[in-house]
Amino acid sequence: MAINGFRAEHKQFPYARASLAPLLPNELLSRPASDPKLVDVISLTDFYRLRASISARAPAPPGLHRYATAAPHASGAGALPEVVFGNMKCNGGAPISLSKVRDALYLRPLILGLFASISDTGAAKRALPLDAPFALEPVSDELEGMNRLDGTPLWTPKSAPNGMPVGGIPTLEAALPLGLPRPIALPPAKIASINDTCGNFSGWEAFSIDELTRRYGERAHYIEMARQKAVDLVAAGYLLEEDEAAAIHEIEAQLPENYR
Repeated sequence: MAINGFRAEHKQFPYARASLAPLLPNELLSRPASDPKLVDVISLTDFYRLRASISARAPAPPGLHRYATAAPHASGAGALPEVVFGNMKCNGGAPISLSKVRDALYLRPLILGLFASISDTGAAKRALPLDAPFALEPVSDELEGMNRLDGTPLWTPKSAPNGMPVGGIPTLEAALPLGLPRPIALPPAKIASINDTCGNFSGWEAFSIDELTRRYGERAHYIEMARQKAVDLVAAGYLLEEDEAAAIHEIEAQLPENYR
């Protein structure tokens, strides 16, 4: 409510306003002597529904650390289809597969890193990893599924050769995708009320067995690639060593049974 108030002459309301842009970093952090540290983690769908590019492209004041993940704002892992497509009428009420990509394991190092950066006890030894924002490109007028803002230019993540966004925390799901978010933000992607959250979900087009084989070879080769990526993530500070096995298990559990 307080953040919303900055954008509406200090009026308070229970959710974001459709006609208001996100706050810029220097509006949140405007007093260097006393400003807190801010770890800004942006989900993929936030660029389509919440106009995240307005703040993501603004200059970063001291104390701001930026990260982005290929996970949607709301994972489909625990979402009930009858709620998403029935009650909420997302995608016009037509059920489709939802992205189950999660970034929970990759947020844990950021929480501990933030604690370490503000701790004066010396008890916490972890530091924040290098900032990892998405590389962005201007939104074309033809792009559908955007929550636009009165002609204000918006940007969305560029696509890498593997179909996932360029940049961001190189999670296993982003580095070794098993499918692609299609559509990236379920329509209608708007913020008219706290109930209009369809744009927080991503659809999901899983790769066929032939496509998985073309990209990664055999199942065992894919798992070995995931293990090596996980080692790199731990070394770079984006994944805790104690979460390495869990990250591999999460993505291995998504492999089709008939992918051999």
